[in-house]
Amino acid sequence: MKGRELLKLLLKKHSLSGNGLVTALGGKIKQPTLHKFLELDTRESRRSTLQPVADYFKIPVEAFYDEFLADKIAYQRGLVEADELGSEVRAAVVSEAREASPPIPFPPPPPTQPNLRDAMRKLRDVLAQETPGVRRSVVALMSDLADRAEDTTFSDQMIERIMGALGHRGNEKAPLSIPSQTLSGAGK
Repeated sequence: MKGRELLKLLLKKHSLSGNGLVTALGGKIKQPTLHKFLELDTRESRRSTLQPVADYFKIPVEAFYDEFLADKIAYQRGLVEADELGSEVRAAVVSEAREASPPIPFPPPPPTQPNLRDAMRKLRDVLAQETPGVRRSVVALMSDLADRAEDTTFSDQMIERIMGALGHRGNEKAPLSIPSQTLSGAGK
């Protein structure tokens, strides 16, 4: 397909006339120049003349000069069906389009987001088993963590200190702690 045919298809898809395109481009191309390119079989327009048009439609300016590229863009944009292309061009364009788009896994995996509410409930349950001193230590460490949360190194250190205060070391499971009991007769 010739470049002028591609431009006509693009104008039709975007519901634009030649004058509408000239207006949309803010005078970067003159109406008589565009008319000559679209309707008259004259010598090719300069690339610099058609560059604003190519930019407007987000295509390479070479598509107005290279028939294969014009066919490829028309097919990719859904302006023509594969059977409207010549057999040689159709085979190349369709095969290239298939290779260019990676297959999409089906069904797409669900996004994984941590459930913050469940994490807070687990923290509450863990803290409920600890002594008031451990609870205060964890709250103080969490305050430090909150103050510098954007510093990942510091945050990771605070998380390890919180885990240590709760009796977790590394990746080992937390031991069940026994809540402290107040001794009778101890001073308050």
